[in-house]
Amino acid sequence: WLGTRFYWSVRVVEPYVSQWSDTWSFVTPLGPAPSRPEVLSPQAGEGNVILRPALQWTSSIAATGYDLILAKNCDWSNPVLSLSGDDAVSDTAYQLNFDLEKDTDYCWKVRGINEITHSLWSDSGTFTTGITATVEESGLPVWVWVIVGLSSVLMLSILVLIVQSRRY
Repeated sequence: WLGTRFYWSVRVVEPYVSQWSDTWSFVTPLGPAPSRPEVLSPQAGEGNVILRPALQWTSSIAATGYDLILAKNCDWSNPVLSLSGDDAVSDTAYQLNFDLEKDTDYCWKVRGINEITHSLWSDSGTFTTGITATVEESGLPVWVWVIVGLSSVLMLSILVLIVQSRRY
C-alpha cells in the first residue's frame, strides 16, 4: 500500500449519532524513510579544530544523499553553510573549501534524504576552531614539494638521456 491515499472521517454514535466530520486524507510513503545519521567528526565539544575541517557522519540506511547545515549558533538562524536539494552531499563526509573563523564555536547537523522523504536531523555536533592557520595559509603542503622535486629529477634524467643519445 505504498504511495496510497487514504480518506477518513469520524462521527459520534453515543448517546446520539452525529453527522460525519469533514473528510481528511493522508498518503503513505513510497518507501522507508532514511535512518537518522550520527555526527562523528569533529567530535562533540572538540576544541582546536583546524579552520577547514572535514565534517563526517554515519551512513543513513535508505539515504541517497545528505542535507548539511553548519552555523555559528545552534538556533540555525544564520548558517555559514547550508547544503540541500541540488547541493546535497552525496557521501558521508564533506570537506570545507573555505576557512572558518579562528577561535570560534560552531554547530552542525546532518540528515539523510532520498527521492521521497528525509530522516530526522542528527544531534548537533559542536566544536571550536583553533587559532592556528590552515595548511594553505602556512605555505604549500609537503606533497606539492615532493611532486615538484620528483618532476625536476625526472626532467633532468630525460635531458641527460637525450644528450647521451645524440653522442652515439
